[in-house]
Amino acid sequence: MNFCRATADDFPQLAALRWDFRAEGGETPTVSQSEFCTACLAFLHQAAEAGTWTFWVAKDGADIVAHVFVCQIPLVPRPCRLADRMGYLTNFYTVPARRNQGVGKQLLETVCSWARTEDFELLLVSPSDESLSLYQRFGFVAADDFRQARLRDF
Repeated sequence: MNFCRATADDFPQLAALRWDFRAEGGETPTVSQSEFCTACLAFLHQAAEAGTWTFWVAKDGADIVAHVFVCQIPLVPRPCRLADRMGYLTNFYTVPARRNQGVGKQLLETVCSWARTEDFELLLVSPSDESLSLYQRFGFVAADDFRQARLRDF
């Protein structure tokens, strides 16, 4: 198993897996899978080129079996640190056949290690009920200092 940053060659698989992930979650598509994958590919290429997102994958040979996306958010300079950033983790998905085998754990371990090496201030995530215990094992806790204002449902 290889845990690494995705490359542009991985983007078609990532787009297809994003479709699977959202379909598994019960979303009803409003576009065709082809239209979605085209839009998703454009996003992945633009985000990678801009450097605002880092896409992490677990690969078994050429097959991506898990992934997580990290949005890098620059923080406003402070007198104690002129440059800083945090990361928002999203789109964490493991294909059904590879669940409960430690793949997600190893992928999250890789991402957390990378974020520490890159000196991120913190990582944020909005976990599902199913993934909450995984994040808790990595030190993610409920934060009382963040609030959300939902402006629309999906």
